[in-house]
Amino acid sequence: MKKFALLSIATISVLLFSGCGLSTNEVTFDIGDGTTIVQDVAEGETATAPSDPEVLGFEFLGWFTDVEMTEEFDFSSEINEATVIYAGWQYLFTPLTGITQTVMDEISAGDQLWYRINVPEAMRLSIYTTGNTDTYGYILDEDENIIEEDDDSFDFDKNFQFVVDFEPGIHYIAVEGYDETTAGTFNLEIREVPELLSVSAIDDMLEAGNAWVYDFEVTTAGTFHIYTAGDTDTYGYLMDDMDNILLEDDDMGSGGNFYIIATLGVGSYQIQVEGYDETTVGAYSIIVDQEVE
Repeated sequence: MKKFALLSIATISVLLFSGCGLSTNEVTFDIGDGTTIVQDVAEGETATAPSDPEVLGFEFLGWFTDVEMTEEFDFSSEINEATVIYAGWQYLFTPLTGITQTVMDEISAGDQLWYRINVPEAMRLSIYTTGNTDTYGYILDEDENIIEEDDDSFDFDKNFQFVVDFEPGIHYIAVEGYDETTAGTFNLEIREVPELLSVSAIDDMLEAGNAWVYDFEVTTAGTFHIYTAGDTDTYGYLMDDMDNILLEDDDMGSGGNFYIIATLGVGSYQIQVEGYDETTVGAYSIIVDQEVE
């Protein structure tokens, strides 16, 4: 018993003494967005590459010895001092000149494409995709904060659409596939909404679980913009005089409001407004405008 006890104590002493002699160096992985990953690496050992970081709107290019990305970091090299390793990024956006345009592009599986527009003055823009590729879209401000996002408002099948009142300045449009397997070509369409003539505007209040129906008479055929404004999340339907649904929308407008654009002939129509779900309540304005020919 005594030999065993002494041997155990001696072994522990050696281990503790050896442990005191170990030194480590701090390796900092600078992501570039204000965040870092830190590893403590033993003297003479190698750092381990962390999982590839993700930053919205950027493509990760690898790890570099400097922020200018002039030299890739060699993960087989020994670490003998405090080290900073920098993530390399390629900013993914296409600068767009002008407002009204069609951009033909192709998205690969798992990618997100960015486009930058410079809005010269306050205006209402319709932004949407066309084609057979199932797209999902975002509108972002200059600081890359998401203003709006949409899935299938353009055709209730594959393409997103926004009708947004823009303030002057830089904005971004981000386009991605419906899921990480989606790939294919698409057209990004940007159109300034034509001058509108106000036909009707009514202030109203939604009650939980209720829907309001408004009669709407078209006396001059044309293209109409039918939408709500306000802070209440609305869902809208355009119907003919036989209660057949012609069009419907959830969030094509700003701030959770529906927005329907329809070319209508002379006749009687109905607009139905309801909340996003049965608990939605709040004030809104129902607005009908007609494009000036």
